Amino acid sequence: MFIRYAGIQVPAAHYRGTPPANTDLAAGQVAFMFDNPQTALPLIAAGRVRPIAVTAVEGIPELPEVPTAIESGMPDLAVASWHGIFMRSGAPREIILRINGEVNIALQSAEVRPLQGARCAARQWHAGGVRRILRVRDGSLGTCPE
Repeated sequence: MFIRYAGIQVPAAHYRGTPPANTDLAAGQVAFMFDNPQTALPLIAAGRVRPIAVTAVEGIPELPEVPTAIESGMPDLAVASWHGIFMRSGAPREIILRINGEVNIALQSAEVRPLQGARCAARQWHAGGVRRILRVRDGSLGTCPE
């Protein structure tokens, strides 16, 4: 979508994960990339990369001076990101429940909570579906927007 808005043609650069892509971006081996705030913020803070826009519908508190793509003239470029934990089909239920419990503990830890998105600060996952319990920016409990 961005390439269409920008009216440019660029070759795809395929990477086996974000760390090598970020390394090449910071070194000038690639011109630009889309990344999530959790991995981009340390590079931004170090002055190794420069944010141009965020693809959230609203700006993000960590980068208040960076406009959204919508504010930058790309009205349809609003992207939500999600992450999942996957296991092979047929994994034993007791293993799924154990991992679920450990993930919930980690998500509530003092070390992980600050790393989670500003909009949805805490989530709890359960086997067989997702139950969202979160704090929105004002600190009230609510539902994470899809």
